Amino acid sequence: LRLIALQPFAKDYWAKLDLKLPYDWTNDAWSGTAEVQLGYNVSESIGLYGEALVGFGGNRNYDNGFGIGLRVRY
Repeated sequence: LRLIALQPFAKDYWAKLDLKLPYDWTNDAWSGTAEVQLGYNVSESIGLYGEALVGFGGNRNYDNGFGIGLRVRY
């Protein structure tokens, strides 16, 4: 199961939610990750963003984290 939601707001700003919920049939368990981004478009082809990451469930890839990024559109 995956949900991606993008929402532009104000001039040149956006928010993104990326929720991934895989089901492990062998171990009968749900685990997943959620990523939330807030970004700003510096130009038509370059954007900067900050993100928060959260893992949940018994088989998660990570607990949590924060990051900054550069998005390049070509």
